[in-house]
Amino acid sequence: MFKPALTALAAFALSTGAALSDPVYLLAQSDVTDADTFFKQYGPASFATLQDHGATVHFGAQSHQAIEGDWTGNWTALVSFPSEAAAMDWYHSPAYAAARPLRLAASAEGRLILFRPVAAE
Repeated sequence: MFKPALTALAAFALSTGAALSDPVYLLAQSDVTDADTFFKQYGPASFATLQDHGATVHFGAQSHQAIEGDWTGNWTALVSFPSEAAAMDWYHSPAYAAARPLRLAASAEGRLILFRPVAAE
């Protein structure tokens, strides 16, 4: 049902020629199992690394309502970076490498997904 629409959207996205210098969004989703470690240790440590790479945290949310489909996890955050290069530099930075084990230890499962927005014309 959605496959033709997704295929058309993917073709449109590829045709726009989004560059590594265009802004990108990171969607982080976690199933937090140790709230103290996640929010008191990982949160402050990761936030500092995000600021160092020009990121903006748009929101963090513990509650959600899935209107269609499944949404797992009990923590979701949306972060933007000035470019894909900045996002990847953040993810591979030594500072985030030091904070990342805290996230992994405090959550059962998680996802970090990078999106390049497509401008509507």
